[in-house]
Amino acid sequence: AIAPHLAMMCVVSIYLLIFAIVQNPGRKNYVKLCMILGILFFTGTRGALVAVLPPVFFAFYRIVRTYGFSKIIPVLLLLLPIFFIGAGNLAMRNSQQQETEEFNASGRFIAWEFFGEKIKERPYWGHGLGSVTLATKNEEEGNLSFFVVPHNEYIRFSYDNGIAGALIFFISI
Repeated sequence: AIAPHLAMMCVVSIYLLIFAIVQNPGRKNYVKLCMILGILFFTGTRGALVAVLPPVFFAFYRIVRTYGFSKIIPVLLLLLPIFFIGAGNLAMRNSQQQETEEFNASGRFIAWEFFGEKIKERPYWGHGLGSVTLATKNEEEGNLSFFVVPHNEYIRFSYDNGIAGALIFFISI
């Protein structure tokens, strides 16, 4: 999955830019920070978004302290549409909300149900090593096409190897 790896590279870049801003609070560093934040929002990776909250708040604090509050308004206006697009991406991933009115930004509940039903088709021997990556290829129901893997290793082993293969694997470990 490319998006989470890109998001984590953005996190590292943001932290490095914060160090650069402390040393040289120039306009170029703030523009770079906004661009990288935009890329991060577009990935929709929640863990990375949470990881950058402290340094981003620190950067906004530095902007206000260095240039005054009026200088942060263009930065916020630049980030506002990016935030709404990123929030739309997260809302689109919430495929459980229609059924239970709970907010579930990962959509994993639907994916786990899907893979659980597929495991029942061949519970003992599984579908074959690596077949979990092809299971959702043509699925459009409940945003399943976003899931290349179930994001649960027990389900993955059971789907690929079946009960027998999963037991053999876990015993060998």
